[in-house]
Amino acid sequence: MVEVAALRSAARGASLNVVLQLVFRLSTFAVNALVVRLTSASMLGIVNVRLMLLYTSVLFLSREPFRKACLSVPQQEIHGEKWIRIVNLMWQVVPVGAFIAGCFAFVWTNFLEKPEDSLYDVAVWIFASSALLELLSEPLWVLAQTHLYIQLKVFAEGLALGTRCVVVVCMLLYNPEFGLWAFCIAQYAHSFVLLAVYY
Repeated sequence: MVEVAALRSAARGASLNVVLQLVFRLSTFAVNALVVRLTSASMLGIVNVRLMLLYTSVLFLSREPFRKACLSVPQQEIHGEKWIRIVNLMWQVVPVGAFIAGCFAFVWTNFLEKPEDSLYDVAVWIFASSALLELLSEPLWVLAQTHLYIQLKVFAEGLALGTRCVVVVCMLLYNPEFGLWAFCIAQYAHSFVLLAVYY
């Protein structure tokens, strides 16, 4: 009976995830079409290529090994001493992420060719710190996945992505000169909302 409930939960979570991804891909496309009119192509290149590459690289290299290790344990075996070890392992993502974020931000600001924007160095450190902020929610993400709280993940990611889109559009509509600051604040809002929902 437990296996049937787990399969139902997984199927419902997968369908919610597909719907969420479709809705937010379409809405992100619409928002990006508006953002293209409000900012320059070079600004979008800096954000979508350089800064998002930094952000996703830090997250991928920091959390994926821990996700694999924590979620590879069968659910029937998670109790007592083994659960304590998994919880301790989940929290290791934060110091590892801090080290990777610091190294990558240092490389991005000192060794890669810098764009003309004077706020680029600050933006790099903001995006790196937003990745670290998001990593603080990783233990709770693993906990939610372990207990099959798929709807929490879908809600958290949807709300965070929606927040990022709204913040960028509102700031650029208010003052297109915000430029890189709008994307930095939106990225930080995204990470903060994700952290707040999981906690």
